[in-house]
Amino acid sequence: MEGGLHHSAAESVGSSTITDLPLELLAEILKNVEWKDILRMRQTCWRLNGASKARDIWDCLLSVRL
Repeated sequence: MEGGLHHSAAESVGSSTITDLPLELLAEILKNVEWKDILRMRQTCWRLNGASKARDIWDCLLSVRL
């Protein structure tokens, strides 16, 4: 290691998280998650909070339940 720096493979390539996805794709993912988990996820960060408020997510969850 030069200069005492250590970088993981993910850092070398560039790391991404679920919050880096477009809101439309987040909404599609959230359509497949239980409503209780959506409520928990919306407390983790502002991006997931915003994505979880899409009406089509809740419409999908309701149609599965009815």
